Amino acid sequence: MPLRIDVHWEWSGAIISDGEQSVRVFTMLLGPALTDLTEAVIRLLRGIEHTTAFWEDDPGQYRWVFDRDGERVRVQILHFARAFTHVDDQHGTCVFDAGCRLAVLAGQVVSELERLQTDHPSCTEPSPAGRKYVPVAAYHVLHQLIRQRKQRR
Repeated sequence: MPLRIDVHWEWSGAIISDGEQSVRVFTMLLGPALTDLTEAVIRLLRGIEHTTAFWEDDPGQYRWVFDRDGERVRVQILHFARAFTHVDDQHGTCVFDAGCRLAVLAGQVVSELERLQTDHPSCTEPSPAGRKYVPVAAYHVLHQLIRQRKQRR
């Protein structure tokens, strides 16, 4: 079973699975977390080989670590006891580790952003007190990069 990401608006988190393992991750700031995840996937599509995304929780942090090798990506999610930490990856606890095709990862993220825009149309821009929003600008960049990759094939 390929990598699957299911974002849950209600409890500000996601379930990530690959058919063999599954993990729930949480964030106190869903909008910035989705932005960070989307921008990490954009960097991968642009050719970066190693990148991260941070989901801050209270307490703790989930750090998504992506390592690209050609068209494959290793996805690791590390948990740290403190939020907003910048300690080395080896100080985190690995809660998820799987490989997938870059196209699958990008497709999962863009599909979840599309679903969230449909389900929460009034939450497509950050507000001063808004912790939950869909990062529409990042979504458009990601969608365009995916379209360009398909056209080149």
